[in-house]
Amino acid sequence: MEEVSHLLVTHAQFDHASHAARLRRHGVQVVANREGGEALVKGDDRCVGYAVHGVFEPCTVDRVVSDGERLAIGGVEIRCLEAPGHADSCVIYEVHLRAERLWFGGDVINVGVECQSVELGWNGGPDYRRATYVETLRRLAKLPCDHLFPGHGPACIGDGHRLVDMAYTLAMMELRWRVRRVSVTPFEVSDVDSHYEIVWRWI
Repeated sequence: MEEVSHLLVTHAQFDHASHAARLRRHGVQVVANREGGEALVKGDDRCVGYAVHGVFEPCTVDRVVSDGERLAIGGVEIRCLEAPGHADSCVIYEVHLRAERLWFGGDVINVGVECQSVELGWNGGPDYRRATYVETLRRLAKLPCDHLFPGHGPACIGDGHRLVDMAYTLAMMELRWRVRRVSVTPFEVSDVDSHYEIVWRWI
């Protein structure tokens, strides 16, 4: 553990941050954004222990970062890009290495076999926000990304921007519409076949 100095938390969910407290006890500095720091300290439902039938051990955060903030760790420059939607605690860490940009993005964009497909992050967390997710991907699609390292899926060398574009397209197709249940009176029920209507609208 002597060679590990920092843990950069991409988001506070159990499968990505459950060992933060344990690492911190070994002297590792924990880094997260404000929302991630609050979730880690409380270990509450934002850490989604319920999804894995586990108990999240609360953890103090040593450094709270904000969007655009830059870190220097081990001689490497890292820019923090807040990317809420999948969770409020989501941060992409952009590492600058030999004039190229490497994105370590957690669950903001998940990648399929051989980097040929993308999936969006799980929607079962209490701070999942669909409209915010679309806006985040819209913003990210305008930024340069050379290589993408997702929280789930293979490392994608040279495919970064293409995959970000694919994720934004997928979000526009899947997340911008919603289904709404409508209330109806007993009189109306006798005249309609369904108690549901599809509301096609921008979110």
